[in-house]
Amino acid sequence: MGLLYVVMSGANHVELAQEMVANNLANVNTTGFRADQEVFSSYMPPGGGHSASAYVVNSSTASNLSSGTISYTGNPLDIAVTGPGFFVVKDQAGKEAYTRDGNLMIGKGGILETKEGNEVVSDTGTPITIPPATKITIASDGTVSGVPTPFGQTLNSVNELGRIRLVNPRASQISKGANGLFYTKNGKRLVVDDNVKIKGGALEGSNVNLVDEMTQMISLSRQFDMDMQLIKTTQNNGTSADQILVLA
Repeated sequence: MGLLYVVMSGANHVELAQEMVANNLANVNTTGFRADQEVFSSYMPPGGGHSASAYVVNSSTASNLSSGTISYTGNPLDIAVTGPGFFVVKDQAGKEAYTRDGNLMIGKGGILETKEGNEVVSDTGTPITIPPATKITIASDGTVSGVPTPFGQTLNSVNELGRIRLVNPRASQISKGANGLFYTKNGKRLVVDDNVKIKGGALEGSNVNLVDEMTQMISLSRQFDMDMQLIKTTQNNGTSADQILVLA
């Protein structure tokens, strides 16, 4: 029976890995999406009689923080982080979070927010408000500037409306939430990093590698089938052994 439990533990985690790969594939076209990576390790139970039984355990789920492809859109509300880093938003619960999904919009009250309705946070910790009839530009350091355009006429006065808060956490400092946003593991806010730059009028695509994920899915499917066959074989062997004992 020990073999059966070992194989079942492996099959269970292969199934979890399939779910992760399926989620990656579902987000291959999601702006700013970071692919997930499942990390497994073996566990040898302590005590005698288990020297040949190594169980599969799920040690952690990590995210691939490499950059995706940047595409130019010409939309002044679109931003793409160039290189490492994130910009800061406030999630639906009011908690600070981090994202690279720069598909922005102007929400209620002129608040700059993501398409999911998460407020973009400035370097002072406050929302960035866009006045009505204003043409905006977003500089590489995150500074949002606006030029009034009353009655369709562009005025020469340029007003600084705020600066998007940019941070650059280490991979070990953050983890992805169920909503796709990243959070610090210790719950503390990250400091501004002036080295993080963004590009206005552009969006960063998902960093999911379609070919790699499809190959991984096929490999996991084959592994799962092998585990199921081994489980069936183990059960048949157990049944045969029981019959021999009965006849004996």
